[in-house]
Amino acid sequence: MRIFIDTTCLNYTFSGIQNFTINLIKEFKNLGEEVKEIKKPFFNFLFEKGDIYLGPDGRVPFIKKVKIISTIIHDVCFETNPETFPEKAVKIARKKVKKALLKSDIIFTPSNFTKKMIEKFYGIKNKVYTIYPGVNFPDTLKQVENLPEKFFLFVGTVQKRKNCLNLVKAFKELNLRNICLLLAGEEGFGAEEVKKEISRNIIWLKRYFSQEEIFYLYKKAIALVFPSLCEGFGLPVLEAMASMTPVIASSLQVFKEYAKDKIFYLTGFDIKDIKEGIIKFLDESEEEIKKKVKEAKKIADGFSWKKTALNTLKVWKETI
Repeated sequence: MRIFIDTTCLNYTFSGIQNFTINLIKEFKNLGEEVKEIKKPFFNFLFEKGDIYLGPDGRVPFIKKVKIISTIIHDVCFETNPETFPEKAVKIARKKVKKALLKSDIIFTPSNFTKKMIEKFYGIKNKVYTIYPGVNFPDTLKQVENLPEKFFLFVGTVQKRKNCLNLVKAFKELNLRNICLLLAGEEGFGAEEVKKEISRNIIWLKRYFSQEEIFYLYKKAIALVFPSLCEGFGLPVLEAMASMTPVIASSLQVFKEYAKDKIFYLTGFDIKDIKEGIIKFLDESEEEIKKKVKEAKKIADGFSWKKTALNTLKVWKETI
């Protein structure tokens, strides 16, 4: 098949959507499919023919030049948690998703949870398919310099939706001796509030990280702490599981969908809940932590980008 893929989202830095798109393109090519990247919005799409269009970030073309138009809706957190986004961003996202749902022949979501949310907010389910993302542990790791000896890790854009402010405040109040909190990710909406709370035992590495660096951080961390308010999937959780790094995460339905009971869950989203979750983890027996980590790794081993690509192709071929 000849597949057009809108690669506008590759301009984003350090995002799950970017990661998803890069790996899908790589696996499609490995499987022998012809991939044409649309680098300028739909320009070369106007003058060439193909079988499939894929908008990895909900973007759809204004004309149909292919047999199937498909998009990926990664989450609808702007509907479930609109207070964690700028008001203008919520309006833009709603308009974009409504257009994508209307014009797409096939819609992919990264989880059954997101699929259910699309049905809840937009009433559409008959053309929505869950295609889980993958995880590939890099062949080599790249060292990140000047790390503290012991640290809990947060990976992702520092923004309201990720509940970073409460995480930082909780860690400040814990004031753990010789243990730091490391934030690895760039600034998003609400980052200014987080900046004001940064203290001696909190380090924020504000930059883009390669996969080789991110997995190095997972391997060095005591645990990933991910108290997010909403996720469409939550790739850092799966990546940490693949790295055999313990995970302390908010009790979201989407995490339970794939991580089951093999990670440590917070009881809520508040500062108190995060503090209690970290203390409980530190009090946990080494045997119980190792058991969960081992079982979580088995789950993560079942996710691969090749499987993601094959499942995507299967839906397209059955539809054509």
